[in-house]
Amino acid sequence: VFEIQYGSGPVSGHLSYETVSVAGLEAAHQEFAEVDTVTGLGLAYGIGRFDGILGMAFPAISVDGISPVFQTLVKQRRVDKAVFAFYLGDHAPGELTLGGVDENHFKGELTYVPVTSDTYWETTLHDLSFGGMSSSAASKCILDTGTSVLAGPSKEVAAIAAQAGATPVLGTGEYMIDCSLVDSLPELSVTLSGNVFTFKGAEYVVKTSTFGQEACLFGFIGIDVPAPRGPLWILGDVFLRKYYTVFDVENNRMGFAPAA
Repeated sequence: VFEIQYGSGPVSGHLSYETVSVAGLEAAHQEFAEVDTVTGLGLAYGIGRFDGILGMAFPAISVDGISPVFQTLVKQRRVDKAVFAFYLGDHAPGELTLGGVDENHFKGELTYVPVTSDTYWETTLHDLSFGGMSSSAASKCILDTGTSVLAGPSKEVAAIAAQAGATPVLGTGEYMIDCSLVDSLPELSVTLSGNVFTFKGAEYVVKTSTFGQEACLFGFIGIDVPAPRGPLWILGDVFLRKYYTVFDVENNRMGFAPAA
């Protein structure tokens, strides 16, 4: 029996084995979960009806000790290098590269930071500053393609939102902001291992349309991760959309360069 608790609720089923093929790369005899109870997949599953969730983190946090698919591909020598990379695109098709990097999708040289915990893709957060306000509660962060925005301790996010003039969406931890304010928003900077990554207002605000009207989602959400895992920040798609991101399993590091 397989059971996991997501932030949106519980999911359960049973374990099976199969050959898993990703872009022509085959992971033979791959153990995986067949989900019977989808309650915990939330609204996203109800709307999108996606086929499944493919975890790309480390075996240490895999439910029931199941080998993640990428680690299986590495062990079975299906990939040239124990490296994968994401280009999320910006109004363009994204790309996941398995076994290497795609130099067509980034500019300049990759800047690397060490992985500090072989659980999630975690590294040291030296600073997160917004308009002169510096984050101090969290000293670590994780890189996560499954998080759409930047997620951090609720009090810090609330202070950042207040400075920006964003208003909370009740009961969600999210914030909306007047689209006319976007161009005047302060710069956001994130410092990882002495390397500073910067974002203009338009790069951390997500423009959407509701009933034909333009709306702007402030790209921060309050999430309080308890100790010992937290407190931490989750650098989601807002970060990865601007910076091509390399997950280097072989050398236990992550690399970043401006996306192209």
